[in-house]
Amino acid sequence: MNHCISRIYSIRAFVATFLLLSAGGSSADPVPGSPTRLVMETSELVLKVIQEETSAPKPNMARLYSLIYDAVLPVLDFDGFAKLSLGSHWRSATPAQRVQFTEEFRGMLIRTYTKYLLDYAGTEVQLAPRQPSSRSPKVQIVQVIITIPGEAPLTVNYWFRLVNGEWKAYNVVIGGFDLVQLFRQKFGAEIDAKGLDAVIEDLATTNREKSDPARKGGS
Repeated sequence: MNHCISRIYSIRAFVATFLLLSAGGSSADPVPGSPTRLVMETSELVLKVIQEETSAPKPNMARLYSLIYDAVLPVLDFDGFAKLSLGSHWRSATPAQRVQFTEEFRGMLIRTYTKYLLDYAGTEVQLAPRQPSSRSPKVQIVQVIITIPGEAPLTVNYWFRLVNGEWKAYNVVIGGFDLVQLFRQKFGAEIDAKGLDAVIEDLATTNREKSDPARKGGS
């Protein structure tokens, strides 16, 4: 139960980071195309979308799904995120299963982001004073501090790597909780219990039921 609560909380904190990073501001002017700049620009874009859509009496969730997908698509390495989250089961999966899992995993992430958008009006997020360094020149870490009213501040690390010459986020560690590891535990247990095809179908069914337009072909 504790693992489940931690996983849900971590995902929600992940959403807050992407949405409201720009609210904290920064005296630095990150290099264009850098991981830090990508996080800031994506956050500003998503925040603008949220402000526009939630000003209506009833937000258009379908439109939000689509707009959020378009906003985070250039930043997240969905393929890498899905592969790492599947862990050892990725190696035994067929090419078709890999494609299907990645598509439904992507839909799940966007649906999760959008579901919790309205929960963070009072959240403040700032870049950490000192950014952690990576041992590899092809990996960079962007660290932010999230302040949620009534709760202790959270430290969030976004892990970026170069994908075809562009920086993409492939993992997030929130308050010590590694999202890739949490997803790997979740999917691993489900696959061991009922198989990968059943897990993919469960994800697909949920995405269809939510009428998630974020389920677009390609990545």
